[in-house]
Amino acid sequence: MSQPTTSTNPATYTLGFHDPEAVSKMTYHALGNTGLKVSRFSLGGGPLGGLYGKDTEQERVDMVHLALKSGINYIDTAPWYGNGRSEQLLGKVGGAEGREERPTQLQLLGLDYVDVIQVHDLEFAESVDIILKETLPALQKVVQEGKARFIGITGYNVSLLKEVVERSPVKIDVVLTYARNTLIDDTLTHFIPFFKSRGIGVVNACAVSMGLLCEGPLVDWHPALQEIKDACKAAVEYCKPH
Repeated sequence: MSQPTTSTNPATYTLGFHDPEAVSKMTYHALGNTGLKVSRFSLGGGPLGGLYGKDTEQERVDMVHLALKSGINYIDTAPWYGNGRSEQLLGKVGGAEGREERPTQLQLLGLDYVDVIQVHDLEFAESVDIILKETLPALQKVVQEGKARFIGITGYNVSLLKEVVERSPVKIDVVLTYARNTLIDDTLTHFIPFFKSRGIGVVNACAVSMGLLCEGPLVDWHPALQEIKDACKAAVEYCKPH
């Protein structure tokens, strides 16, 4: 994280496509030491894969177009988001055709490379040693082959992210954690100085707590304590008649 900058013409700005007024209101931050300038708000790919509702494909396409035209230049996705549906939709929006010599995910996205490739949800690995000795070195080869530019790690357990950064033989450029810098959980804020000291970009995903104050049902794996879920549900019900 760094001091924000505002610009009506970021490097990703395209005349005739972007909404100039919306882009002028967006702020952009340096993502650690990567050299990338990313929008303060990003678009998470989970909904694009159908994880949070039954919206139509056209609604998802419209969502991506609106995000891009408004100046969002950072989109996060993963194979797990709808078993490739999120990546496929993004590839369709981009209008690029997959080429067979590219890995499956790049084919779906219609890209030759991604800016950041991440180890997703570290806490579900059988052991940290597998990540350190096998997964991260494998991603380093992906970077060396030109299929990605930078390496990141993600997870709910911020302490685990810190441990992997400290022990990793491979340079970590970005960390992402979800629902850990919100009104009900500010755990991430205590770790930001450490990550900044290593020149690591920090991404705060699910800043609105994954729908806690929405009317729809929560996903089964929502990490909030039951008492918080109950309190938020009560708040939603209280607000309805008002």
